[in-house]
Amino acid sequence: MRKGTYGEMSTDEIYRRLGYERISLDMTTEIDGATHHGIDGVYHNPNGHLPYIIAEAKYGSARLSYLKNPEIKQMSREWIGDRLKDAVGGRKYQEIKHAVKTDNVGYQLVKVRKNGDIMINNLDAKANIIKP
Repeated sequence: MRKGTYGEMSTDEIYRRLGYERISLDMTTEIDGATHHGIDGVYHNPNGHLPYIIAEAKYGSARLSYLKNPEIKQMSREWIGDRLKDAVGGRKYQEIKHAVKTDNVGYQLVKVRKNGDIMINNLDAKANIIKP
């Protein structure tokens, strides 16, 4: 079993149970399948507290990484940038860009622990966890 794949598949299931539909163009469907690069999942629920969620899944002790530029962290708004268009395609990209302007997009880190516990954290613009 690939840990990253398990984390991504678990994240899809969590959001599905919360009433969200995955709108990302690619999806991990097999536990031994390859993971992809970029945004792990983009989800939509027109009736959700936040209609759009952009999520990154991490398994075990894995953490958000930095690009070669130490100022740009995975899941920061700068990192998401054009990756969002690659993740959802042109039409959905425009819809989400509009939703960003009205604060209707959530940015979340989903941590899947080895014991099966799952923790969802909201992220700020620099991809730091927002403390409740």
